[in-house]
Amino acid sequence: MFLMLKRTIRNISENPLVNAELKGTVNLSNVSKAYPIKLSVPLSGILNADVVTKFDMKSVETSQYENMQNSGNMTLTGFKYVDETNKAMNIKKAVVQFTNTRINLQELDLTTGKTDMKVNGILENFYGFMLKKQELKGNFNMQSNQFAVADFMSPETPKGNEKPKEAVKIPSYLDCSLTAKANTVLYDNLTLKDVSGKIIIKDQKVTLENVKSSVFGGQISANGAVSTKEKVPVFNMNLGMNAVDIQQTFTQLDMMKKLLLSLG
Repeated sequence: MFLMLKRTIRNISENPLVNAELKGTVNLSNVSKAYPIKLSVPLSGILNADVVTKFDMKSVETSQYENMQNSGNMTLTGFKYVDETNKAMNIKKAVVQFTNTRINLQELDLTTGKTDMKVNGILENFYGFMLKKQELKGNFNMQSNQFAVADFMSPETPKGNEKPKEAVKIPSYLDCSLTAKANTVLYDNLTLKDVSGKIIIKDQKVTLENVKSSVFGGQISANGAVSTKEKVPVFNMNLGMNAVDIQQTFTQLDMMKKLLLSLG
C-alpha cells in the first residue's frame, strides 16, 4: 500500500501558484494501521489515484481554466462503510476523471439498504467552488432497479420540549440537475413503478420536470417547483392523473395523501 502526495505553493503574497500530485494505491482497511488516523468505523476498499493539478489563484477567481492544468483519474472498488446505526453503504465501483474544466463521474455503482443505483455525470467549476466558494454546477443521470426513500431519510424526531427544526434551505451555490429513472420506488408503504423525470436545483429552488410514475392502476405526473429563497418555502406544483383506478385510490387514501404531500 502506498499513496504519494506532493504539494508546493509559491508566490503566496501575490498570486499563489499551486502544484500538487496524488499517486498510488491504498487498501482502505489498512489506513489506520499505516497512518496515525483513528476511524470510528472500519473501512474497506481499494483506492487507485493518479492525479496532477497545477493552477494559480487568479485563474481560479476569474474562471480562466485554460491556464490550469488538471488531469488524471481516481478509481474506488469494493468500498464499504457502516454508520453508527449499522446501515451499510457499498460502492462496487466508482471512476472519476479530472480535466481542466470539469470533474467527470464516469461511473458510480452503489447499494445501500434496499436501494441500488448507477450514476454518472459531470461537475463544473469544482475548483472555484472549493477554493473561492463560487457556484457549483453539475448534471447527473441515475438509474435504479429499486430506490427506497427511507434509505436516505433521517430517523430523528423532536424529543420532549425540543423545537422542530426549521425548513431546510436549498443551498444558493448549487446549479445542478438529475435525470432519473427507477423501475421501483418505495415510499413509506407505497410502491411506485416506472418512475422517471428530471430534478433541477438552482437559485435556492428545486424544480420537477415531467416526473411520472405508475400507481393505483394508472399514471400520476408532477411538474412544478419548491423555492426556499424566502423565509417560508413556496410551493407551486401541478399534478396530473391518467387512468387511475378510483376504487384503489379511495381504499388507499392515506398513502395517496402522503404521495401528494411528498410532491408538494
